Amino acid sequence: MEGRNQAGKQFDRLYRQFLPRLYQGALYLLGSREAAAQAAEAAWLRAFSGRDVSDTRAFWFACASGLVSACAKLRPVPYRAAEILEAPTPSQAQLLSALAGMDYSLRELVVLTGVLGFSPEAAARLLQIPRTLALSRLQRVAAQLAPAGVKRVPAA
Repeated sequence: MEGRNQAGKQFDRLYRQFLPRLYQGALYLLGSREAAAQAAEAAWLRAFSGRDVSDTRAFWFACASGLVSACAKLRPVPYRAAEILEAPTPSQAQLLSALAGMDYSLRELVVLTGVLGFSPEAAARLLQIPRTLALSRLQRVAAQLAPAGVKRVPAA
């Protein structure tokens, strides 16, 4: 009984710690609250089921890997920037417009690095692309976002 109680507490702690971040990443990536909720839940369950969760960094990487996979399955949803922030500032509106018009592969990198906090190298591993490709795509994204004065993706 004690073991189940500990497992339940650990589940709750990790759920509170990681699910909001997964949802935020999915929301910026997909531009749909409903699809983001689906993707975040699927990623969470995939990462948590049957894993040793004592290493939170490895667990977070597994969560992000599941999110990339879940979002890829849902990505044909229309990108609705208005669902991300209710009253965006002008620079946030420019960012959301840029994200909406961005190729999905570029948006994945922006979300993994700018929203979820992964290094370009870790993002490349998550996306299973060469590190140099990730870096060149991020340079392209920076050039796209520079006119909007965007240096960081705002919290949803």
